[in-house]
Amino acid sequence: MANNVTIARSAVSLLATAGVDTAVICSGNRNTPLIGVFSSQNEIELYNHFSEAAASFFALGIAKRKQRPVAVVVTSGTAAVQLAAAMTEAYYSGVPLIAITADRPKRYRGSGAPQSINQKNLFGETAISCFDIDSVNDFPPIDELASLLREIGPVHLNLCFEEPLIDGELGEWRPEILDVQREFELSNAETENFQSFLRDCHAPLAIVGELPAHVREAVAEFLLRTNIPSYLESLSGIREVSKLKSLVLDDPWKAECDAIIRFGSIPTTGIWRDLERNDQYSNLPVCSLSDQQFSGLARGSLLLPLSQIDFDAISVTYAEQQLPNEKGQELPLEASFFRRLSEVIEDDAFVYLGNSRPIRYWDSFAERKPNSRMFGANRGVNGIDGQLSTFIGMAHQGRANWCITGDLTLLYDLEAGFMLEQLSNIDTLRFVVINNNGGRLFEALPDFRNHFKGTNGERFYIQPQIAKLSAFADLWGLDYLQITEPTQLNDELPKRVLIEILSSEER
Repeated sequence: MANNVTIARSAVSLLATAGVDTAVICSGNRNTPLIGVFSSQNEIELYNHFSEAAASFFALGIAKRKQRPVAVVVTSGTAAVQLAAAMTEAYYSGVPLIAITADRPKRYRGSGAPQSINQKNLFGETAISCFDIDSVNDFPPIDELASLLREIGPVHLNLCFEEPLIDGELGEWRPEILDVQREFELSNAETENFQSFLRDCHAPLAIVGELPAHVREAVAEFLLRTNIPSYLESLSGIREVSKLKSLVLDDPWKAECDAIIRFGSIPTTGIWRDLERNDQYSNLPVCSLSDQQFSGLARGSLLLPLSQIDFDAISVTYAEQQLPNEKGQELPLEASFFRRLSEVIEDDAFVYLGNSRPIRYWDSFAERKPNSRMFGANRGVNGIDGQLSTFIGMAHQGRANWCITGDLTLLYDLEAGFMLEQLSNIDTLRFVVINNNGGRLFEALPDFRNHFKGTNGERFYIQPQIAKLSAFADLWGLDYLQITEPTQLNDELPKRVLIEILSSEER
């Protein structure tokens, strides 16, 4: 019979030697051996959470912030299923999240016994690999796991435990630790493929999504040197770089272009969708430079690994274009709040933009003054799941941390605040909630306007709500402010606060 404590220690040692230094543990019975082993060592930092769904998004946020794998540990049955949304987001955004699910012995599968489901390959293709383990001999070699983590994506370890669950001595121990870093190598072949694409272009347009920190300067210098007009999303990290100002377009389609170059993650902007749904742009050749494995388009395009491109070796330079001047405009109320937020938020803050209107409004209306802000979001599958939990996981020590979401996004992740007490080292956490009474983004959709507005079906789109959002602040010990005018936002704000913005144009 397998020794559960030995299996649990082998799992923790494997994680530590693969570079895991943080784990989030949820309570349960079947994962008792893991709780015992994790809690008797001091090398891996531990957090606890009662909600598997929120815990997995919190772990996802930490993995994004640290740029290294993070584990989430849960018991068997539906508890394991709760990780599916975060694992899917991790897969499509390329984040090394490790799901560790405890399981009953394999013989229970298909029996209908309590808390017995088939957890092998539970996450399907959204886990780049699944290891189904009921013996220490089933663990992958450390080199194999390290290689999987270098591919950037989620991994699933399913550990089957017999009863009695604690079948060995628990005592202090120290897992072996090996710091595993992803290596980025330049490739002559991939660089030449990009060079070849550029030779066929006369007037390319750059659309820059979320960029890894280590390539931002290289991308900015490349755009500047080649004179390529650019649409820079806030997540790019280079939107406020002053030397790029002459190349930046608020509306990309105002520039003449014969090709599209995407840098980083799949863009948020609806302009990216125009490449397939608008006949005027559907034939433009597209080259995506990204370390994610997806082109973001259903039609043919070129996808090259961003981290392997040697931008210094690219010899193409384009003639400077006379770009249209962007005229000032009177902003609608909700947009005015975003402009004001961009003026008030500290220049070195971390800003998390929740889906989906907040991220679009910030890109469109936030001021562009030079600053050292950092930005975050979950844009792998663009869901509203776990947004607050991800933000809390991404929060930076030594920075003011701001999260801007809609009202339904907050209601979707009410349990996120459970982690706040465990983050005593994070001084400033400000939650800004745009409360427009439901999912008002849908009002802009043609199908809604043409078929559902004013009908009985409208409420199924908008999901109007009457929740007192101040109760969220009371629940988790936050200060609370209600704002109705942009001028009410100022520099004198509490450190940990929920700021509810009532933004309805009709109030």
